[in-house]
Parts: sequence; C-alpha cells; structure tokens
Amino acid sequence: DPKLPIKRADELSKIEFEQLILTTLEPSVQEALRPYINSILDLSVEYQIDPFWVISIVMVESDFNSQALSHKNARGLMQLMPDTAQYLYLLMQRKLSGDQVLANLDLPQENLEMGVFYLKKLLQNFRMNYRFATVAYNIGPAKLRSHLKAKSIDLNNSPYLQKISDRY
Repeated sequence: DPKLPIKRADELSKIEFEQLILTTLEPSVQEALRPYINSILDLSVEYQIDPFWVISIVMVESDFNSQALSHKNARGLMQLMPDTAQYLYLLMQRKLSGDQVLANLDLPQENLEMGVFYLKKLLQNFRMNYRFATVAYNIGPAKLRSHLKAKSIDLNNSPYLQKISDRY
C-alpha cells in the first residue's frame, strides 16, 4: 500500500521497504535511484532522518547523477560545495586534504553521507523544522538566518522548497 504511514515502515523488511519506495516512482526514476536506495535508507536510519526527504533532495539536486557538477562547483548526488564538505568532515572529526575532499565528493557513498550528515545538522540547528532545514540546504544556514531576521523570505513561496515538496 503506497499510503503506508512511515511509522509503520518497520513492519516491512528492508527489501520490501525498498520495493515499496521504488514502485511509487516512474520507471526511469526507479532505475536512477536503484543504485543508491540502500545507502540512502541506511544513512537515514543512522542519522534518524526521513528517507523520503533525502530522496527528494537528491532528485532535485542531481537527478541521481553522481557526477553532477553545478556552475558554482557543487558536486555529486547531493550537490555539496567543497568548502561545505571540508567543514562537515571537520565536524565529523575526519581530517582530509582539500584534494581528498574533492575526490570524495565524486564518490556516491561519501557524497550521500556528507549530505545526510549536513541535513541532520541543519535540522538540529533549526529546531527540527524540515522547511527551514530544506531552504538552508539550498541557500545556506547563515543566509537563511539573515533572511528570517530581516523578515525578507516567504517560505510559502520558496521555489526550492516547492520542488522538494513536489518530489516528496
């Protein structure tokens, strides 16, 4: 049942849960997600965040293209900036050179882990508010805080938030 509440997801085996997710998507999206779904689900459990949210962000950010590169140099499945990734590695107490960070951003598993870790940090920083964390993922937490303080952002009309919501 595609309307199975997420709180009941633990009643399914991992394979059944993966199949449930995949069958809700168009065939082309199923094939694009298939290589990453296991990692996304594992990381979502590890970091205790909604796997559907992660999948939605990956869809919008890279359309499941692990080699995606933006005009701003955001890289990989979750379109992380190298400076952001370097900062995240420091938070995770992993010391890597700039070259190692760049190389890791092109590795799907590393990129997914950094992205999911970042989403969890944003959730914590924005008091578990998924809307704020989602917009912060796109524009950066400092910029979002500045907009919120100046009351110069309308989350109800955020194109990025709308794209994520539509995929979700």
